[in-house]
Amino acid sequence: MGSETQIRIAVSGVPDSTSLPARLYTYLYAGGCGALSGKPAYSMNDTVRSDLHGPGMELVKVAPLPLDNLRSGNYALVVRSSAADGNQDLFCAKVI
Repeated sequence: MGSETQIRIAVSGVPDSTSLPARLYTYLYAGGCGALSGKPAYSMNDTVRSDLHGPGMELVKVAPLPLDNLRSGNYALVVRSSAADGNQDLFCAKVI
């Protein structure tokens, strides 16, 4: 999308203790999942409510950088629960 990249994340479930509808926060951190820096490089949280699709959910987020920069920037994508649900990191993956 030019200077932005749309990211779609399929979520098969959340912990049973998560309030529904789930409020999931999404971030890009510089570096890898094993050593996340204190502050995310990008917060993609204009919307945090998830859309139900069959048994799971789909998150559609926009990263404020072009796809080539996202892929070459050594970023980790993190999906986190809301503060009410403990701010738990539910998912982390290296962006490739």
